[in-house]
Amino acid sequence: MAKRECPFCKEKIKEDAIICMHCKSELPPLPPKKWYQTWKGLFLILFVLGIFGQAFDDRSAKSTTSTKATNSIAANSSNQAPPEKAKTSDGKKITDKNLARKLAVATYYEQFLQQAYGMVIVSVQGQKNEILQISMLRITNDRIQSILDSGVYKEAKKAQFNKIVFIDADQKRTTVELQ
Repeated sequence: MAKRECPFCKEKIKEDAIICMHCKSELPPLPPKKWYQTWKGLFLILFVLGIFGQAFDDRSAKSTTSTKATNSIAANSSNQAPPEKAKTSDGKKITDKNLARKLAVATYYEQFLQQAYGMVIVSVQGQKNEILQISMLRITNDRIQSILDSGVYKEAKKAQFNKIVFIDADQKRTTVELQ
């Protein structure tokens, strides 16, 4: 049981005592504890903060995915996007009015394929951004066919890629020409 000090004789007494057993003085009442000064109150605060933190984290992840999906849709729907200016590794400027669409296709399918197959990296390659490269741990003919059937082939063709290159962990390359 908790103890407190008598304000008159300075002896330790029970916290809920009304009269000091040492000096027989009437003790003033203790101020009531605030709800946040108890263990239950502290636990409640941490619990509520945890719920808000989790909700914020979930909302943040959804808004990021939603923003990327919206950007992908906007890039796919606008055929007359202004030319994007990018630089190659040697500093030369590349002007490609389909670059935004190509990047949107790569971003969308990277997320889509990561959910289906795990570790996947999708990138835009080539001097004129004409290659859609899909890097995975393991590439099989069945996996390639299912990826192409998922819409990658159609979207890559719309974005004016010339080919799709699949690369596995052993650097084995499989190329699919787009016609």
